[in-house]
Amino acid sequence: NKILMFVTNHGNYGRDLAGVFGLAAGTLYPYAGDELIRSGLLDDWVLYAAGPWLGGTVDGQIRMALAQYSDEFVPGPMSGGTYQSNNPSFKVYKLYADSLESNPNDDYLNWPADQGAPVDALGRPLMRGDQMLWTVYNDADPLYHTDDAGSTAPLGVEIQQTIWASDDDGPIEIPVPQEIAVDHIGDSKGWVEVEITNESLLSGHEFMIIFKEFPIYGSTWDLIDVTTGQTLLYNQVNQTGEPVDVDGGCQVRVYAPPLGVKPEDMFSTNDESLWGWDIVGTRRFTWALADGFGFEGFRGALGWGGPGDTHGFGRNDPVPGEDLVRVELRLAPVDADGNFDPNHENVSYAYRYMRNPGDPVLPEFAPFIIDPYAGSYGFQDFEKSCPLSAWNMDTEPPTRLAVGYLENNAIYGLVDGKYWPGTHDLYDNVSGLGPREWLWIYLDEYQETPKPEYQLNAIDDPMPIMYFATWNRHASAGLEYMDGDKFIIIPETKTFNMPADTFTFTASLMEPLSSGPEGLSIYVQYKILNKGGNDISDCYLGLFFDNDLGDAGDDLVGCDPSSNIWFCYNDGNNDSRYAPNPPAFGGRLLHGPLVPAPGETAFFDGQEIPDHKNLGMTAFAKFINGADPNSYAETYAFMQGMYKLAGVMQDYLINGYKSNYMYPGDPVTGSGDLDFSSADRRMMATTGPFDMIPGDSQYVLLRLAVGQGSDCLNSVTELREILHTEPEIFDEDEDGIPWGTDNCPAVYNPEQVDSDGNGIGDLCEPVSCCEVRGDFDHNGRVDVSDIAAWALWAFNDGSPPTCVHIPEFHPECDMDNDGRVDVADLVAWVEWSFSGGEPPVP
Repeated sequence: NKILMFVTNHGNYGRDLAGVFGLAAGTLYPYAGDELIRSGLLDDWVLYAAGPWLGGTVDGQIRMALAQYSDEFVPGPMSGGTYQSNNPSFKVYKLYADSLESNPNDDYLNWPADQGAPVDALGRPLMRGDQMLWTVYNDADPLYHTDDAGSTAPLGVEIQQTIWASDDDGPIEIPVPQEIAVDHIGDSKGWVEVEITNESLLSGHEFMIIFKEFPIYGSTWDLIDVTTGQTLLYNQVNQTGEPVDVDGGCQVRVYAPPLGVKPEDMFSTNDESLWGWDIVGTRRFTWALADGFGFEGFRGALGWGGPGDTHGFGRNDPVPGEDLVRVELRLAPVDADGNFDPNHENVSYAYRYMRNPGDPVLPEFAPFIIDPYAGSYGFQDFEKSCPLSAWNMDTEPPTRLAVGYLENNAIYGLVDGKYWPGTHDLYDNVSGLGPREWLWIYLDEYQETPKPEYQLNAIDDPMPIMYFATWNRHASAGLEYMDGDKFIIIPETKTFNMPADTFTFTASLMEPLSSGPEGLSIYVQYKILNKGGNDISDCYLGLFFDNDLGDAGDDLVGCDPSSNIWFCYNDGNNDSRYAPNPPAFGGRLLHGPLVPAPGETAFFDGQEIPDHKNLGMTAFAKFINGADPNSYAETYAFMQGMYKLAGVMQDYLINGYKSNYMYPGDPVTGSGDLDFSSADRRMMATTGPFDMIPGDSQYVLLRLAVGQGSDCLNSVTELREILHTEPEIFDEDEDGIPWGTDNCPAVYNPEQVDSDGNGIGDLCEPVSCCEVRGDFDHNGRVDVSDIAAWALWAFNDGSPPTCVHIPEFHPECDMDNDGRVDVADLVAWVEWSFSGGEPPVP
């Protein structure tokens, strides 16, 4: 619909982990097509990352399972009380409203009902919305429980996740930027901006900017009106962004590529000369040649800049682009265990720094933490500990360069006093819990005595670091380095666009966007199953969101406990991405977990459950970037409504009274307890506690939405109105039958018999046509043919019974009237038919 959101098969959603658009954030709004994202015209986001957090006690000990940036869930269902080895069927399955029975896609034809995927009364994929994504994951693999906020033994839970959305025509206007999108064909990192100067003069014509080589200026450019075939501007030399007026009501600015290392997207071309580096020999620094992971904004496996600049601290600007040089790395021989001869000519003295100094996380790290008080990224030692040498290839002869590297005192760190990054199949080299064995190359001559100006903190203190490498070793090509292996880094030196580059645009305004409430909503459903054999007590489900609403630094959060709503909004109308009317993002808990409640009625996936109730939102927490929970105890306290101040968890007080909800005031009216001092926020809505015995299950349904009004506070009003509208999912096929008793497919098959003329095919009637239990084939008698048909259906994929009541429950077969169909019914059937047993209940 008007939101694009990425979904994974390991709990995390809302984040573009594969870098499809190169944005990392993965919940984009407003969405009007991929091309507008790639052009930069509509590439803003309301959410950076989200996922479920589960916390409870087993035998009195807290256990946690969570998904956020690193996930403690693994793909697939549990089997035999534990996780299964991964296989290709453990994926995210996609259904579309036009890819069902009459036009099935591969996922419809291979629907994983055996993994728990929902089916309708006829055993077909159960579709919701216009697009539905289904997947299943579990927390049973202890090797993945490594997140700072978790790191406990597994709970032993499986989560079957369904996420869906519908497009919706409606009167809600969605503001769109009055800009003109520009498409780029070519390899350079130059760009063109087009600004509207007079809307009344916009011609609607298509235009093209092409480049020609020119000996003096490097290249010139022409502007062509493609619609008329006329060239409007000839041999323009300006590529610095100075404005040039165009007939058609607009103005163009042409920018040359910046200096620096060639970009991480260079693998879009097969011309290796454009890749920005060259490799000699067989060994690889990264598992994908050298393009790396691209995680965390660290500029891929190889970036231009020092650690302070790369991490966005702004304290250590990189070496200026015009000063970058070609660098050749010459590798010393190293075996698979990381051993090398320190006397080899290519082994270098290196400045070693430590991330997370202090007490060693593992005992074997102790000898290599020289200064435990150095501060993160603080200097440790200067030893002959780096099995490569770096050379400036722009001098004649080449000049050897100084190098440094980082080691990480963390659970999966490889702290041994030498540079030897992990292999890609075992470690994530940008994870806070991984090796983080990062190499830095200085624009300074190599020497074998240290310089005091580099024996400091690498983030806080200026150092002439040219290149920042975060690579892992390429396991499949070999774990060791060999003599003769080289890696050449080539900086970008062509500061002009090339003839291969073409920019095109159309001089017209973007079509206005509008929607109804459903088009601005996404539904997330969890079925949580206790398959690990543990009695889980006092369990809480946290719904975690790292919003980053446009510019992350000016966000505020709040909640409305009476309506089970939580939200994030902008502090003012001048968000750097969404100005002047930033949207608000939030959610509402529609159905929470079930707990006993005599006399009340709960809903479980549309079914009414007597003597139970659905919990609502029982706590709401905010934490600022850097003050996230860093232990399972802190996380569990957050889930119960506490907050962290100066590193200590404590009760949240409003007017001196304890509250489980932070900031439940109304920012629109300015009343009540409100968030303040905007910053990079995370928020978590929690529901609980509930208990889960082995074999138990829980069901949770939430609705996410975006509201955008005339200003930042009016956006909160718009969001709350959307979240308060009745979801269409409660009568998806609009036949007047509420969701939960409605079992007819969303696409009605007109060939079905409709004997009572109510518009619902008899195969989908929400009432049973069975008159006596045991009459499987509805011929008015019960005999051995019914038993045979029932057994074929139940155990050998035979035809289902003719009439149905609710999904997966057939009263014809429920001989003992216990509400389920199992082998006990077959036994009862045989005893009644042949051994004088009790007759079935009518």
